[in-house]
Amino acid sequence: MQLSEMDGITVLTGQPTNRILARNYEELPVLGEIQVLAPKAITYGKVQHSYLSTEKYSKEFNPEVLTEEGDIVVKLSAPYEACYITEDEVGLLVPAYCGIIRGTGEKAWYILAYLSSSKCRNIITNSCGGSVISMLKISSVRALDIPELDRERELEIGEQYRKAVEIRSLADEIWQWETIRNDVEFN
Repeated sequence: MQLSEMDGITVLTGQPTNRILARNYEELPVLGEIQVLAPKAITYGKVQHSYLSTEKYSKEFNPEVLTEEGDIVVKLSAPYEACYITEDEVGLLVPAYCGIIRGTGEKAWYILAYLSSSKCRNIITNSCGGSVISMLKISSVRALDIPELDRERELEIGEQYRKAVEIRSLADEIWQWETIRNDVEFN
């Protein structure tokens, strides 16, 4: 079934940040600051918090482009990774280089597992064929066919993927601590 046809799911485009961010602080009034989910912060099914940026904005933006718990955010540029938004990541501004899949409910991790599969990435890559800069269109995300399995199997696949993301995250954290330890030891 196509993603856009699934009950309760909406697929949104992120906010073009060049229209709202106060890049020249002297000319534009600053209305506030917002954390921006840069595409490079989306990796291995998670948000890498070290790549979030805090930006000043000078124009109001659509609140729908702020992350909500349970959202899936998809990079619209290669390598087309996606991540699950946790409670700690609510309220991030999603830029136009990303799309938001909202309302996935208990299928969130299953959909994320499928989006992270080689099969889905091949479909996405082929839909972007022929362009120099391979940007995925949000209409292509909406048109993605998500394999329908029985509910129990979808939940099982989703839970396995969630655990794999958690293990990967812990391994990355251990690696970072080991690097710090080595730096202290050898400097």
